[in-house]
Amino acid sequence: MLDAPVGTGRVAIPLASQFSITGADISPAMLSSAKARAKTDGVDNISWVECSVDRLPFPDGHFDAVLTARLFQHVPKQMAHAIVCELSRVIKPGGVLVVQFRSGLFGVVLKFLRYYVIRKTGNIRHKCIFPDQVQEFFKGHEIVARFGYKFPVSGRAARLLGYRTVSSVERVLASTPGIRWFGKYMTFVV
Repeated sequence: MLDAPVGTGRVAIPLASQFSITGADISPAMLSSAKARAKTDGVDNISWVECSVDRLPFPDGHFDAVLTARLFQHVPKQMAHAIVCELSRVIKPGGVLVVQFRSGLFGVVLKFLRYYVIRKTGNIRHKCIFPDQVQEFFKGHEIVARFGYKFPVSGRAARLLGYRTVSSVERVLASTPGIRWFGKYMTFVV
C-alpha cells in the first residue's frame, strides 16, 4: 500500500501492523518526522520515498491500494484530477484508491469561524471539496464508496460515550445523503 503524501505517518504507522506500506512525501522534513515517529512506535517495516505525488517513481500497477489523506488542501484544485490519475496509475487492476478531503460544508463552518472570530479570509473551496467538485476530480474513475466521518467533537464524544457508540452514530450519519457533507472529512474509495 502506498500512503502519499505520508506526512508525519499518522496513517501509515498504524496500518503498518497489517499491511506492507510505502510512505512517500515531497518534504524531507516530513519524511524525517515520519521516520522518527515510526521508530518511537517501534515500526520498522515502512519503506520511505521522497517524491512528488504528481510524478510518482513507481511502475504502473505497482500497489494493491493507494491512500491519500488531506493532500488536496495543499495543492491547487486544477491539479486534483491529474493527481488522482497519477495515483490511480500505480494501482494494480482491481485495487483501490482511498482519497480523503476536508468536507465542503464543514469548510463553510471553518470559513464562518475564520471570518467572524479570527478575521481571516480565504477561498475555502481550495481547502475543502464541495459536492459540485467531486465529478471534476474523479472524472473517468468509478467511485465505489463514500464516507463522511470525524464529525466535529466526535473525539470528545467518544471519550464520554465510548468509541463504538460514536462510531455507530457516525456511520449512520455518513450514509445519509446531504448530512454526510457536514462531517469534517469526506473519504472516497475509487
